[in-house]
Amino acid sequence: VAFTVGPLNTTRVLELDLATLSFFNKDDDDDGKVALDLNDIFLYMNLSALGHLPNSNLNPCSTPPTETLFTHESYLPLSPSLAHANLINPSLELKFDAQTGKFVVEAKTGVAVWTWLDYDTDGDDEVTGLIVFEGNGFLALRGRRREVGVGSVGGAVVGSEKGGSKGGSKGGIRGLCEGGEFVG
Repeated sequence: VAFTVGPLNTTRVLELDLATLSFFNKDDDDDGKVALDLNDIFLYMNLSALGHLPNSNLNPCSTPPTETLFTHESYLPLSPSLAHANLINPSLELKFDAQTGKFVVEAKTGVAVWTWLDYDTDGDDEVTGLIVFEGNGFLALRGRRREVGVGSVGGAVVGSEKGGSKGGSKGGIRGLCEGGEFVG
């Protein structure tokens, strides 16, 4: 879809009437009524575009501006409230990739709406300073891997490899899901 970003980021890329979509008009038992539970529907959109940073072309002595990939994600549960959405346990999987030095998170069965990594301070590791996770707090979609880097500010983690990030109810990987089961 071709688009141009307007002033103040006022860009309309897509406009649609959800009631016109085919799954809204499905009549399973031929009674003239659509049996659809809005609590079962979750809309996810991802938009990526190549472009230039603002004002990157103002210096006439510089080389042509470098193209940058811009990405925006948005989601919308169609239930009246996310608290009523029929989310299934996403069976989150957490692995550490020693080559990249990043954690890899993947939802195996469902969607985890607010997923974040947290450092487990109950472990044997000694933490000085602040543990920082890059790009933390994200939507975990089934089958889509997400890499999250980790570092420290003003200190270090002394102990096990990359500290005590793990799954479970205390620290580690968490997401909004039914049951909160962690696979790892």
